[in-house]
Amino acid sequence: MKLTYFSVSNYRSITDAYKLDLQNVTVLIGKNNEGKSNLIKSLNLAMEVVRISRTFPRCFIPRQLYCWSDDFPVGLRSNTKIKNKSVKFRLDFKLDEEEIAAFWESVGSNINGDLSVYIEIRQDGSFSITVPKRGKNATALSSKIAKIARFICDNIALQYIPAIRSESDAYEVISDIIESEFRHTDDEEYKKAQEYIEEYQRKKLEELSARIKEPLAVFMPSIKAVSLRLEERFSRRSFLRNKSFEININDGVLTSLSQKGDGVKSLTTMAILSKTNAKNRIIIIDEPEAHLHPEAIHYLKKVLLELGNTNQLIVSTHNPIFVNRTSVSSNIIVENHKATPAERIETIRKTLGVKIADNLVYSDYMIVVEGPSDKIVIERFMQEDEQLRGMLIDNTIVVKSIGGVRNLRNELYNLEQFLCNYLVILDFDDAGKNKAREVQQDLKVLNEKFRYFNLPNYRECELEELYNPELYKQYLMGTWQVDISNSSFKNKSKKWSKRVEELAALSGQILNEEQINDIKKELSNMCAGKSIEECFTAEAITLLTGICSKIKSDVSQLFNQS
Repeated sequence: MKLTYFSVSNYRSITDAYKLDLQNVTVLIGKNNEGKSNLIKSLNLAMEVVRISRTFPRCFIPRQLYCWSDDFPVGLRSNTKIKNKSVKFRLDFKLDEEEIAAFWESVGSNINGDLSVYIEIRQDGSFSITVPKRGKNATALSSKIAKIARFICDNIALQYIPAIRSESDAYEVISDIIESEFRHTDDEEYKKAQEYIEEYQRKKLEELSARIKEPLAVFMPSIKAVSLRLEERFSRRSFLRNKSFEININDGVLTSLSQKGDGVKSLTTMAILSKTNAKNRIIIIDEPEAHLHPEAIHYLKKVLLELGNTNQLIVSTHNPIFVNRTSVSSNIIVENHKATPAERIETIRKTLGVKIADNLVYSDYMIVVEGPSDKIVIERFMQEDEQLRGMLIDNTIVVKSIGGVRNLRNELYNLEQFLCNYLVILDFDDAGKNKAREVQQDLKVLNEKFRYFNLPNYRECELEELYNPELYKQYLMGTWQVDISNSSFKNKSKKWSKRVEELAALSGQILNEEQINDIKKELSNMCAGKSIEECFTAEAITLLTGICSKIKSDVSQLFNQS
């Protein structure tokens, strides 16, 4: 079960955030006081209302969770044009087939996999929660809201980690995480026998202690052990609510976590979170970079990306390290009381106040390609190599499309000015070869900085020659009436795009540059979800493997030198 969209209006500084697309990892970015924290607090509040609704689908919300005089936007309180001065939320969930069946068993209603709840908190503190579904089933579903709320809470949990992680905050978050470990066990003996419970607790804490030592050891090499210990006080009603526990870290001197610095407390919280086994969580982390050394921040990013494989992660940050460069729209800009998906890296850079010297475009090693299709293909092939895949994830390597070979000189000039390491990959056509010679002469760029999409027996070779023709044969025929079974398509003396243009002309079409580029982009997108052998010819696989070996060699030398 996943939370796919979230909408909120009129909560604190957020007047409108409509249908925010929540992915496995969603990044909230914005300047101070723009509303990032309020946005994630609003999601936390919405999920709390769902939790309350398991028993009370219509009642008054506790003042410590929501107070109209504090939480309704100040600028709208006296606005006479607004009659309904309430805060509104909408949560949209996606269920898989197994969960759809479980919903029927728990609630007694059929749904197609999409489940939405609409929440309204009014000025007097009362709230209502309904299902915004059209048709005859809408009223029936809303009448079962208590069962629906229980189903949601049983299948998805929210873990909120605030930006200020004081000692009490750290212990509260860690307490929730540990309790979740025990709450999700299905062992019947654990539930029935007190002696078994105590032994199970001891083993579970020892196991968890051993797991969280690994990530902490990266930054505390002297660490010998981490121990989680429960106090003697025990309540049979709840695992942790009425008992205390201690976290001790042995880094040469056995010390309680309460006596460690804020950075260690933060890392310990994240380490425990990353090493617990619960799934189907929405994990909200406000400013994960707080109190951390830059090296620790880079490591933490890897931890969070791993969490994103089995959980939904929402990160609020001021740090460009956490920006998702691969999926720009998964970064949400929060400013001017609104929240909207980012469209361009340049907008993110401006929002974060990143200067050109530490921008989001350049990295330790840059791969420069002509267009977006080249970028997709190179990244797709690099994903097959575990080492290169890791370098793409942590942005050690960045593949950059420059929008055509005409922009090559300016791009390489900038890379040279910032002392960047790079490799240029071009089509082996006249345009690419001529521009490469020009740049090498003007900027004194070494020939070893260039690689080409070049296959044997081609006078000019473009990226598209690397594809297995079976990948796109039906697409060209069905969409563009281009029949590549025509013998003229095998003419290696002409460029691939030229041959496609000539075959299109046989059906009365004149393809312009934009249409050719659309075709190229569509072909590159066809590689998604297919094996390398389905996408590329054997000769192309050999060529791309050689280019990837060059990249790995360059990066290895780069870090050996540093």
